[in-house]
Amino acid sequence: MNRKKCRVPKVVCTNCGGCGYWQAHVIYVCWNNRSICDLTRTVTHELVHASQVCFQWRYRDCADALAWELQAYFCSKACNTFHDCYLKAVRSACIFGPGSLCDPNKVAELYERMELWFEVNRGIMCPHPDKPPLVWSPQDRN
Repeated sequence: MNRKKCRVPKVVCTNCGGCGYWQAHVIYVCWNNRSICDLTRTVTHELVHASQVCFQWRYRDCADALAWELQAYFCSKACNTFHDCYLKAVRSACIFGPGSLCDPNKVAELYERMELWFEVNRGIMCPHPDKPPLVWSPQDRN
């Protein structure tokens, strides 16, 4: 099998907002929020993003951004149902305002399509060392 070798990110504890973030092959864990954030879920969530980037899954629009976050929340076990994962994805991916990829109308419009994508792919949603992460593709948009 021809597998792509992805660089394993370094994990750094820092003082930041939220629970953590991924940037340039480094997972930053917000140590100052450790009482409200689950370390395992935070690192797993950011490892999903590292895998997405390694396999060149870039987001171009609101649907991509939502799918990117939906996958990371589901795979880190931060949510169990589509609805709960979607709400978390909206909070992470859709900071509404100038320059945002999403607006409230687009988020509502995408709900059913994203739910179908999620339910059809639930069993293969999470990255695995033997395969690249599932991606939201152009045919999912229709």
